[in-house]
Amino acid sequence: MEIAQEHGDLSPSDASGGTVALVKLICEIGPDVAEISRRLGQHKETVRYRYKQKVVNNGFSVQAIPNYGALGLKRVVMKVRVAEQYSEMAQKLFAAMSDLCYVVAYAATMPDGEYLLHAAVPVEFDAEFRGMMSKLADLGIFDSIDFFRCDRFRVAQMRADSFDFEHSAWDFD
Repeated sequence: MEIAQEHGDLSPSDASGGTVALVKLICEIGPDVAEISRRLGQHKETVRYRYKQKVVNNGFSVQAIPNYGALGLKRVVMKVRVAEQYSEMAQKLFAAMSDLCYVVAYAATMPDGEYLLHAAVPVEFDAEFRGMMSKLADLGIFDSIDFFRCDRFRVAQMRADSFDFEHSAWDFD
């Protein structure tokens, strides 16, 4: 029970605290219900129910974050402006690039309408990838493309203690 206490109050009267402890453990070890129930000192069915009702039904999902460096991949970040004639197809273009050429994420910027693209490229193909992206600009698909150096990349974990799982709302001071 010592481990359970360091992850939050787990009494039935504090269901939100128990859910926060559950989410913190998911961030630490993944959605291993058996291990989480052992660490929290709760039945597997209780943990499974809380996970489905308070996490999944609130629209959250568990995603693994690969160690790109250990896999021999380099993160390439680009700011691109899609040419006017291709702007309606930008999302389809980026989805295809995700399937075919290392793009792992994209997001539109406001208010200028440019996009940030993230690619996870094998280190040995970095120059070829940059050349291919520059060629797309030469072909007129992109009006501009800027490459940024990105030696480190981190996805922040959910701040579970700032979310009210009982009312499905964020609670920041």
